[in-house]
Amino acid sequence: MFIEQQLMQLRKRVERLECELAGLRDSRAAPVPPVPDESLDHFEKIITATAAAFDVSKEEMLGRRRTRRIYEARAMAMWACRRYTELSSPTIGELFRRDHATVLHAVHAVEALRATATDFVERFDEVTRACDESAPNSPNP
Repeated sequence: MFIEQQLMQLRKRVERLECELAGLRDSRAAPVPPVPDESLDHFEKIITATAAAFDVSKEEMLGRRRTRRIYEARAMAMWACRRYTELSSPTIGELFRRDHATVLHAVHAVEALRATATDFVERFDEVTRACDESAPNSPNP
């Protein structure tokens, strides 16, 4: 009898916690507005140019692995998305399956790498040239 009472209490508690968790999931983040097709086209071009310059696949850039080569390519692509599209950091984060803070960190990391790593600068220039050709009017200087 005692075990049955304990089990019943635990079930009620689990049910209550699941309801609270569902409520938190719903209210945690504001919905991200839909992405315009033009921005998605630029995003795709940025991913393609960055993948080619850094010799990584698109899947690696959008994946979870964080080797230096993949991290630098992903950070460069995030920087280019901020520079060459009108996408917000949360939207870019969603496209890369990350949060907006990761995007902001990537932008700062790219600026630091540009100042210190000569091999990175060569790839950076290659990506920016490709982006300049495909999106000559960059909204985020």
